[in-house]
Amino acid sequence: MQGGILSRPVPAGALVLVGLLGIGGCATKGDLEALKQEVKASASKVETLKGETRTGFEATKKQIEERERQLAQDLKAVQDGLAKLSEVVKQEQAKVAESVARNDALAREAKELRSSVESANRTLVEFLKAEEVRLKEGLQRVQSVLKELLGEGKSQGEAPKDEKPK
Repeated sequence: MQGGILSRPVPAGALVLVGLLGIGGCATKGDLEALKQEVKASASKVETLKGETRTGFEATKKQIEERERQLAQDLKAVQDGLAKLSEVVKQEQAKVAESVARNDALAREAKELRSSVESANRTLVEFLKAEEVRLKEGLQRVQSVLKELLGEGKSQGEAPKDEKPK
């Protein structure tokens, strides 16, 4: 029987009443009618509860689906942000590597320049020392020539050539 009394769940109280009636003797038409009404009321409560449960379930399911959509959007946003951040990090790493390479190149150039300057300074010092020696020797020759000239002129009574006689 579909849709009848036996196809719906029967409350425990109704089963007890039916059992008592079966044991106690004959049930009156009023007893049966009261039992039917109780069963219908119980079935109606069950249907109401099923509807409320279904409604609650559907609402909860929609909330879960909406939360899943929101989480998926949040996750996508985080993944996009992470991808952008990763790209920025790669770019910055490339810039750092380039800066390190330029710094190393400049350090090598500075070392080479320092070495060149030191070599040029040594060469200049050697040149200046050689010039000093050459100039000292030239000065000594000039002094010696002057002494000879001045010494010869005085011994013969002559005035030095650049001096005027008195």
